[in-house]
Amino acid sequence: MGGTGAESGNGSGTGNESGTGPAVRSETGTEKGARAAGESKSVAVGLGVPVFGAGNSKIGSSRGADLGSVLDSDEAKAKIFISPQKEGLAAELGEILDSEGARAKIFRNNHQQNDDGEKKGRNNNSGRSLTSVVSSIMRCAATVWLPVGLATFKLCNGDVGIAEDYLDLLHAVYTTTSSARLVRHFTDTQYNEKLTFNTLRTDLASDCDRFVTVSTSFFCADLLHIFHQLAVKRNFRLHQWRERIAHHVLQAVANIPVLQTNKNTPQGAAMRTYLTQAYLAEGSDLFLRLHNLMKAWGWLYLIKNSAFGGASSASRRRLVTVKGNYIMLLVAFFVCRIVNFGLCVPKVASAMHVMPRSTARLHAWGAGLAYLLSFVWFVKLVGIWRRKVAPL
Repeated sequence: MGGTGAESGNGSGTGNESGTGPAVRSETGTEKGARAAGESKSVAVGLGVPVFGAGNSKIGSSRGADLGSVLDSDEAKAKIFISPQKEGLAAELGEILDSEGARAKIFRNNHQQNDDGEKKGRNNNSGRSLTSVVSSIMRCAATVWLPVGLATFKLCNGDVGIAEDYLDLLHAVYTTTSSARLVRHFTDTQYNEKLTFNTLRTDLASDCDRFVTVSTSFFCADLLHIFHQLAVKRNFRLHQWRERIAHHVLQAVANIPVLQTNKNTPQGAAMRTYLTQAYLAEGSDLFLRLHNLMKAWGWLYLIKNSAFGGASSASRRRLVTVKGNYIMLLVAFFVCRIVNFGLCVPKVASAMHVMPRSTARLHAWGAGLAYLLSFVWFVKLVGIWRRKVAPL
């Protein structure tokens, strides 16, 4: 004797029970929706990707949210279970999200995000704004070089030429010792499988920024001094004022992009490395300024006149000092500028493919121009030795 019974679910599914066998019941719409939602969550967790949907729903707008979290939200549940009769909605949702087209769109968007991130990292080298860098330079010029310059002019009794040589000598000592200290800490740094740089240690990048800021502020202070002498004092006999303006502007244009660049990026590390090494060129300025001071002290005049009245021991000492210093000037100029700039050029070339294009071109042209000018000045210095110093 058997009995039959029909159970209707909340959805369109039906179930029957037989006394002679186990009970078999189809899933209700709610149960199918829950199962499909769980499967969709598994797809999302497996993919581990953001949600890309359409419309104004939370599913469509939450690009960065985890798919499982979005499907588990109240709004998503409400949309899935809004109608008990729509039992196929959740299943269709799972199938759509698991389709090849959805997967392709998801991964294509992820790759696009990665490419955008790499481009942003390449171009986002402005760790500091131009306004911030310029304000730091001008603040250093006002607080350091302005009082030092005024004190030097006063000690030199207003002699502009001697005061300038003393200030240039002080700047050369500071920059040469700072760059020489940092050059000893270059290390090979590998940024990826194909990119390896011999760069300044990252923990010393702030020291590089500090001495470059001080040096750039010196050039800016000297520019203000030159403009004051030309416009106010009408002193057009100022020593090499045209060459100094060109040099200071070129050096400031080269230094400021380096100070702007984030020191933790490959381009920031590479730029600070070759700029630090290039600053060793200031070592030749030490002997050049000493030579100018010896002329200002009248040593060359005394040496020349001593030939008429018999050379004294003091005159002989001055002669040895002047000639010895000039020989050191030629050697230091050749090593610190000709040789050193030649070693910097490969560093600039190797860093060009990680630098912003405009900065790379600027530094490439600047390096070439500095190398050319170094040759020209070296030839001039050799000519001065032959004509004026050697015959003493």
